[in-house]
Amino acid sequence: MEMECEFALWKVQWTERKELASEISTAAAALEHCSPVTLPNIRALLVILATLPVTTAEAERNLSKVERTATAARAHMTEDRLEALVMLSAHRQNPQHRGGR
Repeated sequence: MEMECEFALWKVQWTERKELASEISTAAAALEHCSPVTLPNIRALLVILATLPVTTAEAERNLSKVERTATAARAHMTEDRLEALVMLSAHRQNPQHRGGR
């Protein structure tokens, strides 16, 4: 019931502020205009929405790096060493993006 009331209040807020509503196009922008005092549940939902990744591409890339790193030749490695190699691979800088080097 509380969530329904907050949503109704939030909807009225944006109906009355149409000029501002047309400028808001992201969850992060809507979050800036959501009061934590009067709309705490709506604000919590906006925080979740604004922080969710749009794609899973980064996670999939890291899993691919794990697969490449965990080859048969490296099967005798300890888990700590394998994890360190994966971290190095995941966080390696691209030479083209080193600030002019």
